[in-house]
Amino acid sequence: MVLLTIQDWVVAKSSHIFWLNGVAGTGKSTLAESIFRELQQSMRLGAFFTCRRDETSLSTPLNVLPTIAYQLGIANTSYGKMLLQLLGADPSIEMSLGYGETQCSKLFIEPISHLLTNTTHEFKIIVVDALDE
Repeated sequence: MVLLTIQDWVVAKSSHIFWLNGVAGTGKSTLAESIFRELQQSMRLGAFFTCRRDETSLSTPLNVLPTIAYQLGIANTSYGKMLLQLLGADPSIEMSLGYGETQCSKLFIEPISHLLTNTTHEFKIIVVDALDE
């Protein structure tokens, strides 16, 4: 039932965010993996990040947004080019961003806003699993 609800959301695009929450062990990660595979097969996947407490690179908040930006840049070439231009103009930007609002603005809001004002794009879907890890 939940998988069908998520699939309906993917098709309908009724909102920008679908937040699935629940207690540990209820199958949220299994659902995320299923959606990941479906989106990958249908060429609608923008990025997939799964947090893991036992892996430093997957549990550090500093890695989440840059990893998503990198994957999204591969999935959407227009965004990737815009991101490369941004980083080319200031190569130190990735290291000096920190995380949170500034990083989100520089890696996502600015390049995507520019793309949306200049062309029409269908952006891919980003799946983040185990964010509480």
